Amino acid sequence: SIITHFFVTVNHIQTSIKGKCIKAGCDGKLDSDKKFDKCGVCGGDNQSCKKISGMFTNSGYNFVVTLPTGASNIDIRQRGYRGMVSDENYLAVKNRHGKYLLNGNYVVSAVERDLLLKGTLLRYSGTSTYVEILQATRPLQEPLTVEVISFGMNYFCPKYFPPNK
Repeated sequence: SIITHFFVTVNHIQTSIKGKCIKAGCDGKLDSDKKFDKCGVCGGDNQSCKKISGMFTNSGYNFVVTLPTGASNIDIRQRGYRGMVSDENYLAVKNRHGKYLLNGNYVVSAVERDLLLKGTLLRYSGTSTYVEILQATRPLQEPLTVEVISFGMNYFCPKYFPPNK
């Protein structure tokens, strides 16, 4: 299983002026070619974050990453092991107080869910898809911890791009 965390957003915006479609870059300027890099920096060079990967072999809840207050354009994906829809690994989210907001207490949600967290909408695809997805576009108002709950002995390899320190 693979988890991928990219701080990305739409690279080009299109707007209509007098009925003509005009491209705008991430800098908000018309006819700009600037794009967000994988770290979410407009016109960046992918150097402000680094790729981290590893492997979990333990069952139960496994820490992946803490998303800080202000994190935005969140896109976390957990792909089924070898293309399986259910590989017994599922995303879980808890708040700074340790309370599970998603897939806690060894109970997982098979259906799509929207979580409203202090004005930020967190969209969750549910576990019944080939790729389990957790997304938010607006900035988080509090830190969230992302974990993977593993019910079996399947391997889970996280990959994500946190900011460099």
